[in-house]
Amino acid sequence: MTRYLLLFLYSISLLSCKPLFNYTAVDYNGIPKVEPVLSFTEDADKVVYKAQIDLYKKHFSGIVVFKYIPADSATRIVFMSEVGITFFDFQIRNGEFTVINAIAGFDKELIISVFREDFQILLRNPVEGENKIFYKNLTIENSYTYASDFCGFTHDYSYENGKLAEIISKERVKIKKLIKIFGDDAQHPQQLIIEHKNVKLVIQLSRI
Repeated sequence: MTRYLLLFLYSISLLSCKPLFNYTAVDYNGIPKVEPVLSFTEDADKVVYKAQIDLYKKHFSGIVVFKYIPADSATRIVFMSEVGITFFDFQIRNGEFTVINAIAGFDKELIISVFREDFQILLRNPVEGENKIFYKNLTIENSYTYASDFCGFTHDYSYENGKLAEIISKERVKIKKLIKIFGDDAQHPQQLIIEHKNVKLVIQLSRI
C-alpha cells in the first residue's frame, strides 16, 4: 500500500513539476545495472514458463516459450497447451510486433494490443534512448523508481535491493497494469505476474 501511495505521489509530482516527497533524483550511474525484464544471448536463447492465463471468464493453462533468434534479431513468444494446441504465436523484431497465429478469443484487436504492450515491456530496456534519471527512496534502503514513457503511457519501474521488483503502467495517474517480478535471475525471473486493471486479464508465469 505504501508503494502505491509513493507512486501516486510521484505521478502527481510529474504533472505539477514539483519534487517527489521522500524521493531524490539520482543519476543513472548511481544505481545498479538496469536490464530488460527478459534478456537473451546466443548461449541462453530460450526460457520456458508454466503459464496460467485468465482472460475474461475463461482460464487457459500450458507453457509459454520465449525463444530468441539471433540471425533475425527476433524473439518468438508462443503459448501452447499441455497437449500441444497453440493459443498464440507472436514475434518481436527490432521493436516491431507481429502476430504469427492466434486462436479465437486471443485474436481480438484489443487483446492483441494488450499482449503487444505486455511483451514489449518485458523485452525492452527501460532506459534505452531516454533521460537516465532515477528517484531514490529516502525511507526504503536500495529502493528506486524510474518513469518511462512507452506505448503512450507512463511505466514506473521500482527497484529494491538492486533488482527490478515491479512495473506499474499508468495513464496519467490511473493504473492500467501491474507487473510483479520475482527471483534472483537477472535474465529470466523465476516468476512473473501481470495483472491488468482496465481489462479482465491476468497472466501468471512460473519458470520451468
